[in-house]
Amino acid sequence: MKIAADAAIWQTDDDLKRFETSSSANAMSAEPWVTAIDVARHLGVVKDTVYRWREHKGLPAHKIGRLWKFQLSEIDEWVRAGGADGDMENGSKQK
Repeated sequence: MKIAADAAIWQTDDDLKRFETSSSANAMSAEPWVTAIDVARHLGVVKDTVYRWREHKGLPAHKIGRLWKFQLSEIDEWVRAGGADGDMENGSKQK
């Protein structure tokens, strides 16, 4: 919907103010996308571990263009579910 069309549906300035307040509240509650470096800092590991966990252990990640992005709420849920526990899967051996 275009702004001009939106403006036509508001009966009063109060209607428009209520819409603007609710829209900005929704935008403020949207969780930001973070980088592997941010995830590494959050978990206290190095960036390479974040990428290794993504590849071998199912760390939740989303490819946006050529970049991997993360949401900390998904990372925390993965950790609480035991995603970071134990040895590497898929037959990988640590040296």
